[in-house]
Amino acid sequence: MARTVRSRRETAFSVLVRIPKSAMSIQGQLKTFHDTGDSGQPVERNFCPECGSPIFSDVAVMPCVAFIKAGTLDDTSWLDPKMHVYCDSKEHWTSIPEGCQNFARMPA
Repeated sequence: MARTVRSRRETAFSVLVRIPKSAMSIQGQLKTFHDTGDSGQPVERNFCPECGSPIFSDVAVMPCVAFIKAGTLDDTSWLDPKMHVYCDSKEHWTSIPEGCQNFARMPA
């Protein structure tokens, strides 16, 4: 059976929480993958060096904030996503709740 591997930018969901960098504290070492965002500016994607789980992203166009992967949080009960991006490539079986902002790609 042949399978097609998708590019790294395609996935059903990636829930991110934007926080001020001044509110973030890192314990332990991380591995960093250097990438380029849609803006053409650098993006640093930080991972656990042991298991490879993504932890947070640091984007040059927003230098004072970090984007933490929500799955790394101990408590996600308070999360209520209000913005959806890359909607032009969303899976056909997903829906976007009414009242949420949605963008075909990453907004400028």
